Amino acid sequence: MSKLLSVSNVSKEFSVNGTKVQALDNVSLDVETGECLAIVGESGSGKSTIANIILGIYPATSGTLTFKDKELPATRAKEHRRAIQLVQQNPLSSLNPRRSIGASLRLALDVHDIGDRASRAERTGELLAEVGLPPEFRTRSPSSLSGGQRQRVAIARALACQSELVVLDEPTSALDVLVQARVLKLLNDLKDRRGLTTSSSPMTCRSCAISQTALRSSNAASSSNSA
Repeated sequence: MSKLLSVSNVSKEFSVNGTKVQALDNVSLDVETGECLAIVGESGSGKSTIANIILGIYPATSGTLTFKDKELPATRAKEHRRAIQLVQQNPLSSLNPRRSIGASLRLALDVHDIGDRASRAERTGELLAEVGLPPEFRTRSPSSLSGGQRQRVAIARALACQSELVVLDEPTSALDVLVQARVLKLLNDLKDRRGLTTSSSPMTCRSCAISQTALRSSNAASSSNSA
C-alpha cells in the first residue's frame, strides 16, 4: 500500500487565559491507502486535536502534514476539503434540520461540482442505497430518522464528495449497542470498497481497523498492527 497521509513531528499549543497549553507534542503517524487506522488514547491525549489538524480546522503550531506526497497548507484549498471528509460524533447535530436528506447530500455535489446537475438528484438516491437506506429517504427531514439512519446519512454525505480520506470522530458513541454494530459493519464494508478511514474510537478499532496509533498524555504516539 502507498502512503496517503503522513503526520510528521506535529505539535499544537493553545493559549488559555494567557497560559500556553500543549495539546500535542511531536506526534508522527502514517496512514496507508486502503488502511483503516484507529487513533486511540485517554481523555486529553489529543485525539480530537490531531483529527482537527488533519481536517484543517486549525493549523499545527509546528510540524508538517503531507497528503499524497504533497504538503498540506494551513489554509486548505477546495480540493483538500473534498478529499478529506469528516463524520461527526452526533448524527443529529451534524445535519441541518431545515434541509431534507436529499438536499443535504446534493449540497456536497453542488459545492464540489460533482456530476452534471441533471443527474445529481438521482445520485443522492444512489448514495443512500450505498449506506443501506431507501432512495425515498431523500424527501425526509433529519428529525424523522433514527439515530442510526442519520449516521448513515452523514456517512453518505462524506462519500458524496468522492473523498479519499474519511475522519471519524467517535462515529457510534451516540448510538445504542445494536445500532452501533450495524453502523460498524457498514463502515467495514465501505472500507473495503472506498479506501481509508481514520477513527478515534476504540470500538471502531476493534471492528474494522487494520492498525492503531495510541496517544498518551505525553502525546507520544505508538503504533501497532491489529490485523
